[in-house]
Amino acid sequence: MRVTLFKLKKPKRFVYRPRHFDPVMEDLHSRVEMIESELKQDESDDRSEMSRGRIRKAWNTPEARKSANNTSAIRIGLIFILLAGFFYAYFFTDLIS
Repeated sequence: MRVTLFKLKKPKRFVYRPRHFDPVMEDLHSRVEMIESELKQDESDDRSEMSRGRIRKAWNTPEARKSANNTSAIRIGLIFILLAGFFYAYFFTDLIS
């Protein structure tokens, strides 16, 4: 068994795949693909419309708005307290020089 430091690349193999073109079958495959894509698109449109409606309904409830306002007020308060603490420590104490 031979030990090498580097991994040597193997030569590429030539793979011959004969091509056969049948216009009727090609047309049939293109029609089937087009119809399948339309069906998938219609299905995804229905799902997206339903999910949009559910999201709108969930966001427009008073409870959702109230909880969002509460969390944003708490976040702003915490940021203000942290900034005030840093400014106090910087200007009025010798902790941060």
